[in-house]
Amino acid sequence: MLWVDRDVFLQVLREANASVDREQRRSQLEFALSLYQGDYLPEVRYEPWCMGEQERLRLLFVQAAVEFAAIACEQGDYGEALGATERALRAEPTWEDGYIWQMRAYAGMYHRAMVMQTYHTCQRVMKQELGVAISPTTRRIFEELMGEFRYPREP
Repeated sequence: MLWVDRDVFLQVLREANASVDREQRRSQLEFALSLYQGDYLPEVRYEPWCMGEQERLRLLFVQAAVEFAAIACEQGDYGEALGATERALRAEPTWEDGYIWQMRAYAGMYHRAMVMQTYHTCQRVMKQELGVAISPTTRRIFEELMGEFRYPREP
């Protein structure tokens, strides 16, 4: 039997999407992320027949990485969430949800400066790459997270 990472990646994502158990979904997403090693067929990156599939797989990877980060944050595993968002944002720097979950992970680790840095990076990238401002949702989440720093946490 021939093992093709692309096919296994897609199958694992289908299974993750069908799973209602959060821990199983997280595990499947983690496996899918481990399979993604960059663009599909990078040696033919600019061939028109391949570009659509490369983009589709990249976006599926980014969506999976951000969903994994969300689950990891919910479970208090902020380091894993950061790793996933970093990979997602390297693959697609304009994916705002990646910045949102990165800010949430840093906030969970109580790294106020990194929340601010992530927000400002998002602002800069959106302006430079797309010529747009960040979304109101991203701004609102940033403000909510920064508001949490006004009150000392319980030990």
